[in-house]
Amino acid sequence: MLFAIHDPEGQLIEYTQYLPGSMQFEDRGKHLGEGRVSQQVVGVTIPVKDVEAQAALYAKLGFMQGKRTGRTEFRLPGNSGQEIDLKPVGAGAEILFEVSDTAKGAETLRSRGLKVERQGATVSVKDPDGNLVAFISEADRREAQ
Repeated sequence: MLFAIHDPEGQLIEYTQYLPGSMQFEDRGKHLGEGRVSQQVVGVTIPVKDVEAQAALYAKLGFMQGKRTGRTEFRLPGNSGQEIDLKPVGAGAEILFEVSDTAKGAETLRSRGLKVERQGATVSVKDPDGNLVAFISEADRREAQ
């Protein structure tokens, strides 16, 4: 199933649900390397021009507004625990992955020649465009919620 809309800034947003029994559902995860650092995306931070307009859209789509201070965040419908955070344009996007152990994740990233930074409970790397790819343990993520 595919659902697509344009947001208030004209960006196309697509949501896809792979239905049980479909080729895509049965094929999920089979082409990811064994050396991957994480298997679960838990959140993204999206820079937007008009935070209020975007927040109104996500609220109308049924996303539940979060409660952390200083952020406009929305929890995806259902029980995945995944979140979308909105912030004003100016910095790069962020993708947050869950790992079993942040120290082990950091070690793996360093072994691949990446510069790893620690900020609170997360470890992260930046891509060449300044986007942040961060990793947090399941325990630390649950505590932060």
